[in-house]
Amino acid sequence: MRTTSLNNSERQRKWQRIWTHGWKKRLRTQRESRALGDIARAKGMTQVARDAGLSRESLYKALGENGNPTFATVLKVAKALGVRFHAHVA
Repeated sequence: MRTTSLNNSERQRKWQRIWTHGWKKRLRTQRESRALGDIARAKGMTQVARDAGLSRESLYKALGENGNPTFATVLKVAKALGVRFHAHVA
């Protein structure tokens, strides 16, 4: 997905719903971390990194092609992007 296509807020919300749905099914996969990276790049990695309390370089590394972000990093970035997670007892 091209980052420029995420500049529309409706598209961003749709991509966030797709991402969070996938996250519930399978944690820490490349697809989901790439989706989070796409959203972060659309919002601006420098600002997202600042809001998440991370360095820009570590954010690129964690959300890049071969990245494997920790759950803590995912939560920080999600909060910076306005994405919320809800846990339910199975």
